[in-house]
Amino acid sequence: MHELIARGLAEPVKEAVRRHVPLLGICVGMQMLFEVGLEDGVHQDLGLLPGRVQRLKLEAYPGLKVPQIGWNQVKPTRPSPLFDGMNPVFWCYFVHSYHAVCDRECDILATTCHGLTISSAVSYSHIFGVQFHPEKSQHAGLRILRNFATLSV
Repeated sequence: MHELIARGLAEPVKEAVRRHVPLLGICVGMQMLFEVGLEDGVHQDLGLLPGRVQRLKLEAYPGLKVPQIGWNQVKPTRPSPLFDGMNPVFWCYFVHSYHAVCDRECDILATTCHGLTISSAVSYSHIFGVQFHPEKSQHAGLRILRNFATLSV
């Protein structure tokens, strides 16, 4: 978020959202959609979705490590144009140490279990975010990016 502000990009992103331009945040980009981030202190994020971003707490899950690196299942919680044409459950590639905690359950678009269940995709109106990396997720990721591109036309 610090770099987004330093480069003068936070306000243009918010302005595009106000103009209803579709937005897709990927990994840290999804995390920046929320109000507050808790990495190395408390930081204000873009504030486009209510909630916070906190470190994965996996102490209760022996054998699971932070960061989560690798393939995991993504389970949509509701229909979305982002997932059109996709299997009911699909695999994507993750690399992250933090995760979003949504204040509104209705913003959760998909979940993933890595010990605890996390929000792996979120959406509200024309704002979308995915915790995984679609660009590294082969067919599922390409489909998600294609679906998002059709929303942006």
